[in-house]
Amino acid sequence: PSLAFCSSASAVVLYSMSAMTVWYGVGSRFRHACACARSCASSRASSRASSSFHDASSVGKSQVTDRQEVAATRWLALDTLSYRDAKGNDRKWDMVRRTTRNENADADAVAIFTKMYKEGEPVRTIVVRQFRPPLNCHTIELPAGLLDAGETASEAALRELKEETGYTAVVEHVSPPLSLSAGLTDECIRLVTCTVDLDAAVNADPKQALDDTESIEVSVVAVKDLRGFLDKASERGDVVFAGLYHQTV
Repeated sequence: PSLAFCSSASAVVLYSMSAMTVWYGVGSRFRHACACARSCASSRASSRASSSFHDASSVGKSQVTDRQEVAATRWLALDTLSYRDAKGNDRKWDMVRRTTRNENADADAVAIFTKMYKEGEPVRTIVVRQFRPPLNCHTIELPAGLLDAGETASEAALRELKEETGYTAVVEHVSPPLSLSAGLTDECIRLVTCTVDLDAAVNADPKQALDDTESIEVSVVAVKDLRGFLDKASERGDVVFAGLYHQTV
């Protein structure tokens, strides 16, 4: 399913409050980065109080010293952190985390950036449009979804792309775990860049395989036309993820 993936409104709160960033150029100079947040299961919250954070040595004396769960649903939890800042002051911070991260995983989800090739035509990419309840409007974003138990990022990306768009792809690059809304959550994703051969028979008639809770519109857009496409989407009231638009300016 998509990264906001469930019928409960709580399942999309975190995702809608964060943003997704992608850097790219045309052809072989596509550059990547994207973000969402990282989480852990509610039952492991206490045991991961220290291990779920990056090494504090890179930020001077700053470090998290304790985590207390305040509330939780099936999909999300609210924690209050105790931490020591670089000046040695003890402080508090509220954060949101997913309760669905797989054991020993370093990311919660994948987002998929596609480079689509057809002989004699410009490079294209896929964007998806879907309704996000927290924003009470539709958004334009990348195909994305949670990692299933035992899945690699590459496997999850190919599965999600096939389910959400119907296209079959080949993985070209997998990013390290990436975070964007670090002031809100510890959720991380891996950005997976894939190539799609539009001349291949398997991609001649792509068909989605969506969950009952999903309604996703797929658009295939030439990279050179992406800014105009996003401008028109914004004019009709859709919210475009910030990084997706930024690199078209």
